[in-house]
Amino acid sequence: SQLLDYPGDECNVQAAGDKPAISGPCPDILGHNHGGYLPWDVTHSVKLFTAYTIPFSFMNLTAAPSFTWTDGLTYQESRLVQINGDTDLYYDTPQGSSRLKDWYQVNFSLEAAFRVFNPVEIALKADIFNITNQQQTIDANQIVTTPGDNFGLPASRGALQAPRAYQFSAVVRF
Repeated sequence: SQLLDYPGDECNVQAAGDKPAISGPCPDILGHNHGGYLPWDVTHSVKLFTAYTIPFSFMNLTAAPSFTWTDGLTYQESRLVQINGDTDLYYDTPQGSSRLKDWYQVNFSLEAAFRVFNPVEIALKADIFNITNQQQTIDANQIVTTPGDNFGLPASRGALQAPRAYQFSAVVRF
């Protein structure tokens, strides 16, 4: 990637699709490659967690919901181009000019802890992750960033939020 521009540098950008080829001083042509939001910019994020235990004579029952909300990561239109014989990443729009949609996730955990003999405790635990089964795009590294109709869409299943999942555990505490 071209990190430095020198006075008198000449850039020749061979574009694809409906974009015209560009030639001229590098600082003018590569102006979109300066500044902007960082790729992992998360301006707002909220995480809430609580737990409540109901004591019984033979066990403790604990319920623990959690909630996470965050705004989406930044991305921009980009493509690989030939500049002065090298293949470089070129931003068609300023860095961080687009942002994925906000996303949230609700989780829930329930644990029954039985007192076997002091100080040993055996617990059975059930967790549900992403209760509402949200499937928002959350990974900006796995989306289409080339200009066109698919810009900003997921390029693979890995770009999406993990689907609802269940986990069951047995715990021994001493």
